Amino acid sequence: SSLGRTLLAKGDYADAESYLLDAYDRLSRSTTFHAAYLPENAELLIDLYRNSGSPDRAIPYTTVLSQNARHPHR
Repeated sequence: SSLGRTLLAKGDYADAESYLLDAYDRLSRSTTFHAAYLPENAELLIDLYRNSGSPDRAIPYTTVLSQNARHPHR
């Protein structure tokens, strides 16, 4: 989500989280855009949670990145 990325860059973590989680949910259900954009969105969520002082909430998204690194064409 472009808006989520912008809000994250401005430090508006609460609003950014809402947009990024919505985008992640839509991407995780999509068969068309999943492979290309889900890891990028996961990275944004990792940044959000680390920067907002909730690094434990980033863990599920680090798993997505590691799975994508092992199987980049899924």
